[in-house]
Amino acid sequence: MSAVAPVTDATFQSEVLESELPVVVDIWATWCGPCKAIAPILDQLAGAYAGRVKIVKVDADQNRRLWPRQASPRSRPSASTGTGNGWTC
Repeated sequence: MSAVAPVTDATFQSEVLESELPVVVDIWATWCGPCKAIAPILDQLAGAYAGRVKIVKVDADQNRRLWPRQASPRSRPSASTGTGNGWTC
């Protein structure tokens, strides 16, 4: 079973924007209860779609340089999907 991979300010470009697979980005925070509630579901999806879709997580509080530049989440949890060509929140 694949796990949801953590992504940081430093690895976002290579792991997400340059990914050959479509990517789901979970924008979360340690203090966010709903974020913790959906984590097991995302883990299951990462395993079920391994090799077809990449699922990653970004701690928005620890990686502030990415937001709002990349996805501009308005609440937590938030998810963005896309490929190197385009993104949606």
